[in-house]
Parts: sequence; structure tokens; C-alpha cells
Amino acid sequence: MRVYKIVPVSVAVLLITVLFAGVVTVSAASTPLTVTASSELSLSASTLAPTVNKPDTFTATLKSGATPLSSKSVKIYHYLNGVRYNDTTKTTNASGQITLNTSWASAGTRTYYASFAGDSSYKASTSKVVTVTVKAQTTANTQTITQTIYYIPQAGSTWVNQGTAGASYNAYVSTPSLFQTQSNGYPYWGDDTTSNFIGIPAGSATNNQNVVSWEIGFHFAGPVPGERFQKIWDKAYGGFMLEIDTNYGANHCELTLYRATTGGSGARWYIPTTTPLRAGHNYYIQISWDTSAGPGHESYPTIWIGEDGKAPVLQTSWDESGGALAGTGSWYNDAVGGANLGNTASDGNSVTSVKTAWLNGGFFVYRQYNSIVDFSNGGNWASDKLAWTTATPTIKPTATPAPKVAVTPTPTVVKAAATPTVVKAAATPTVVKAAATPTVVKAAATPTVVKAAATPSLQATQLAPVTTGTTNATVPGIAVPTEQASAQTSSVASLPPQSVGEFSLLGLGIPALVVGAIYILMRKG
Repeated sequence: MRVYKIVPVSVAVLLITVLFAGVVTVSAASTPLTVTASSELSLSASTLAPTVNKPDTFTATLKSGATPLSSKSVKIYHYLNGVRYNDTTKTTNASGQITLNTSWASAGTRTYYASFAGDSSYKASTSKVVTVTVKAQTTANTQTITQTIYYIPQAGSTWVNQGTAGASYNAYVSTPSLFQTQSNGYPYWGDDTTSNFIGIPAGSATNNQNVVSWEIGFHFAGPVPGERFQKIWDKAYGGFMLEIDTNYGANHCELTLYRATTGGSGARWYIPTTTPLRAGHNYYIQISWDTSAGPGHESYPTIWIGEDGKAPVLQTSWDESGGALAGTGSWYNDAVGGANLGNTASDGNSVTSVKTAWLNGGFFVYRQYNSIVDFSNGGNWASDKLAWTTATPTIKPTATPAPKVAVTPTPTVVKAAATPTVVKAAATPTVVKAAATPTVVKAAATPTVVKAAATPSLQATQLAPVTTGTTNATVPGIAVPTEQASAQTSSVASLPPQSVGEFSLLGLGIPALVVGAIYILMRKG
């Protein structure tokens, strides 16, 4: 009689023992039987009745019993009018979760699911259906926008606040000379360098860190070697900032929102990836910040990004890698101090900058609000977009005459600066005329010139240095201020030498010696 006894060793492997008439034989070479554990997948939405263009967050959670399953591939998809659309496929985190942030441009009912295909350890599973009914925008959802602070670039050291907060929030301009008027007639401030910034003064209208919204139009010129992050807006020495991450190259930079936390660890990074930023383009960003975004309840800030005058696009995809959502605790709240545009702010109420991460570009418009703004109706985009709509988006704004234009050398100025001898000769019109025409020998035949040429004093005589005037006559219509004369000379002198006509004292000396010899022979004769 044969008796087969199966003894379980673990959940996944069974050892088979075979008994033959009192003799026990263990088949060690037998292939183990594999049994996969079950898995359960659930799906939830932050709201089941969103409005058109309003964001919604789906969360899928994968478990086996009470144990979260991490590092598993989970997909979220939906059906609309009988057609399936795959929304995202991500790897579960330590809590066994993935998220999807999305919105809809039209009203209607969508049915959402999450699925796990299974693997060698766990069986496949699919969530229950989640039905979302998207509602059309109604009058009740519209909003009248009144900006707290509103700047457009202006000439001088101050940008006048045109918002509701009043003149006490006029902004300090570090470098007035960066103000320009574009070819389309609209103002622009840039292009920035390390030391340039706009200082927004401290006060209640700028320091409500828990609820704030922005509309900012700026030009992004591109990455700068050695500078990964470029500041658009900064508060509290980097405690709260909007910046550009240039780590992925000139054609795929990313807008990044950074916020420090306290009572825990780290910080939160919100990185929308639906619309990357590209070098040489103009952007209009709209951001609604809310403290519901962050530790414990990850509802994302609402962000819209428009490129080169096109309508802003709602951001629905996010980069959550690299510990982007690792911060814990509560939001760090800096109750005092100003903010900076285009560079890092100091941690205080002064309008200075620590100059650590500057924007390679400039600004068209800046609006800040002290409340959550619904930008789904466009906000101020329809009017602000005119400030940077150009025939060729990659062309930088056209500048009005500035010091850097005035120092552009013409060939005449370059030659004079490159050959000091010519500059000195140009100060004595008589010498210049003699060198410029073949009649120099005749001119030298007069007793006055011959005597000067016959003695060493002509070569040793120091001519008066050239004095740069207040007007550059070689560049029509451009006046060089007196205080910039020395800067113009030094800039031109730094250029490489240019070729000029042959001219030297030796060239004058040989004809003079010949004429002198003839004159002496004639006297002796």
C-alpha cells in the first residue's frame, strides 16, 4: 500500500514525502509547487463631482491582507463613451500607493479603475469602479480677480505698485539700466545677471505664506553653467520659492515649487511636468497655493503654464522622484521679510539679495494675490499675453540704447584704440594730413618741418593724449554720457588689434633725410 503525505513548509513551497511499505523516500529533486498570495487593490478620488478644468486626485492602494505592497506596477485608467483611456502606470511607494492628478476640459461622466497585473508572488487584482461626474462651469464658479500687488517694468529704480495694496509696496529695482522697450512697444526688464533682482517690500500683503497666488510673465534665456536652479520668486532666503530646475537640459527644464517644513524633516518639492520650460522662450505661469497641499494630504497646488502667448495649460503630471514629497511636519511660515524677483532674497525685511541663484532672463509682468485665485477662466492672461507675443518667439526683446550699445566700436574707434601711435597722431591734424596724402614730402620741404625732422626732438616730443568727448560722432544719434567715457575707452581697448594703414616716424624720417642732404649740397654748391 502506498501512502502520500504532503507537509507544508511555507506559504509558497510544499515538500512531498513518499512512503513505500515502511520505507521512507524523500524526493529532493522534485520541483517545488509555487502558490501566489492574493492582492487587493482599492481606488479613491479627492472629489467625485469636480468642475471643468478643476484638478482631481486619484489614489490607488495595493495590499496583501493588511500589508502594503511596494515596488509593484499599478495602472489607472478610465472609460468615456465606451472607449478606454490609460491615464498612468506607476510603481507603488512604501505605502503601496500611486496617485494620478488630472482635470477635464469638458463635462461628462467618467468611470475609473486601477489594476495590478500580478507577478510571481502575488495574484492580479482590479479595483472597484470609481465614477466621476464632471460638471460644467457656471456663473457661481466665476471669480472677480483683484490683485493685491501688480507690477509692470518701469524705468528708474522703482516699480510702482498698481495693485490694491498701495504705494507702500512699490518695488526696489537693483539695476534700472536693464529696463528696455521691446519692438512691440511693451516694457521688459532684463536680461539679468548675478547681481540683479527686484525687491518686494515686507508687509501683510506679501507675507501671507499659507494662501497666495501668482501670475508671472518672464523670459527664460536658458541654463547657466554651474547654476542648476534659477529663482523666479524667492522668500525667506529660500524657505519658499518658485524656481527653474535646468538639470535636464535647455529643452526640458522644469518649474519647481519648494517649501520648507518644520516639526519634521526635509521639505516639499512640487514639480509639474506637463509643460517643460525651454531656453529662449517666454512664459506665463499662474499658481494657486493652498495649505491643503503638503504633509498628510497631498492635494497639489493648481498650476497653469503658457508658452509664447499661448493659453496656459493646467498641469496634471508631477515628478515625485528624488524625495520630492519627503518633507514631514508643518509648513515653515516666515512671518516677516520681503521677497525677491529674479534672485534669492535675504532673510529679513531689507530689499537686498544674497545673489545665489539668479534668473537668466527677465520679467514682463508680476501679479501677487493674498487669496486663492481660480485661474480656470483665464485670469489676466488675455491682456498680459500681449506683452510678449512676437512673430518669432525665440527672439529676445529689443533693447533701447543702453551703455552696452554705446560702447560698440566702429572701425575708426577700434583702429585708434588698437594703435596708440595713430591715436597720438590723430590729435595733431597737421601730422595726420601729411600721412594721409603723398604730398607729405612737399610739406616737409618747408624749413619749419625740415628742422623739426633733422633734430631728435621730433621723436621725443610727447603729443597730448586723446580726450573722449561726450558724443560719439562715429555712431549717429547715440550720445555717450561723460561718466561713461572711460568705460568706453577701456572696453574698446580690450578688443583684439585691428589692421591699420602703414604709418610711422621712420616712414617720415627717410624722405626728410634725403631732402636734408639735397639742401646741404645745394648750400655748399
